[in-house]
Amino acid sequence: MKLSSLLPLLIIGFSSLSISSCEDRISGETVESAYLYPILPTPQYKFSRNGYSSVDFYEISHLDKPIDRIKNYLKQAQMSTRYEYNLVYELFNQGIYDIHPKRYIATSPLHQQNRDEYIQDIENIFENIAKLSGYGTKNPFQTKNTPASKGVGGYVAYGIGYSNRIFVDEKGIDQSELFNRLITGSLYLDKIFNEHLDERIFENENLRSAHEKGILLKGKNYTELEHHWDMAYGYFTKIRPLITFEGIPGLKDIDVKIHDAFARGRHETSRYQHDLALAQMKIVRAELSKAFIAKTMQLLITRNLYANIQEDPKQAFNFITKGYGMIYTLQFIRNADGEIIFKPQETKELMQKLLGENGFWDEERLIADEKTDGSLANIAQIIGNKVNLTIQDFKR
Repeated sequence: MKLSSLLPLLIIGFSSLSISSCEDRISGETVESAYLYPILPTPQYKFSRNGYSSVDFYEISHLDKPIDRIKNYLKQAQMSTRYEYNLVYELFNQGIYDIHPKRYIATSPLHQQNRDEYIQDIENIFENIAKLSGYGTKNPFQTKNTPASKGVGGYVAYGIGYSNRIFVDEKGIDQSELFNRLITGSLYLDKIFNEHLDERIFENENLRSAHEKGILLKGKNYTELEHHWDMAYGYFTKIRPLITFEGIPGLKDIDVKIHDAFARGRHETSRYQHDLALAQMKIVRAELSKAFIAKTMQLLITRNLYANIQEDPKQAFNFITKGYGMIYTLQFIRNADGEIIFKPQETKELMQKLLGENGFWDEERLIADEKTDGSLANIAQIIGNKVNLTIQDFKR
């Protein structure tokens, strides 16, 4: 294999603040990213073959539509009529353009055996929202306008003039927010860590051979190996906003580091440098898992959260649910070497421990120090122990 020289082209492109390209004479793919460092800027995730993009996010973009519509119905507790109730299930089961969320939940070899359980977790949220909406009652309006109280689900008003609402179950769990995190874990993270970025894909000799011979998937402009990178990166773009950090040593710009590893890994695959591509895959897994653990800890111990709990526990329910839901996502991440960090049973136990007997209504327990079983700090530190992070790392 002979490649055109990258460096002269990239130097010229860099001087004009654009990104140049070079064409692989065997695969026919043009690499339009710059990833020679330390002098080059953050690479774009942009690749083409024969003048056309070889990156395809069709599946991911069409998954957004039913998921976003479901989110709207859940957020507004808009499931009081049979039409609305059926529509939410229809969006989940059938989707739009025959791309439906249910088909993509926990499909990896690692989690497929528990797939029915993960789907049930999501459908439980639908049922809880239907109940909070007053579905099946004589007066849905009255049910929907019942304020939450200890042991009783309902709405919690917040914001200026208490003009906004969330809908929580009897434990104080914001059902709409929990749905967001269940999708993050059982769909997005499972796809990235356990379906697309895996040694069984990138060490597969048949896939490597087909890639090096330039054999494209039927009707597509990319090889199967390339598409695994693209799908993993596409799902990463859905969760990237969750893992930004400010002022925390070792975590600032971690999302950029992950993006760069994706771009370099895809580039090395295009050059048939499979060992280098695997190295970048391990960087993605290491940094992305660390980021999710760190963000879970941060959400559980942020100062604003403690202030809200002390002032009015109900005002903190949405924020606590963010951390609670992030715990759920941790069962889907793996470390650099592909080892499981949190077993599903571990995340269940941590979530139950955080809930305790009285859920998020138990403010004294929640704001206690890390030595108190089931406190926010206690749960955060247990999670941090997996990667040698402490709650003090977030107070610097």
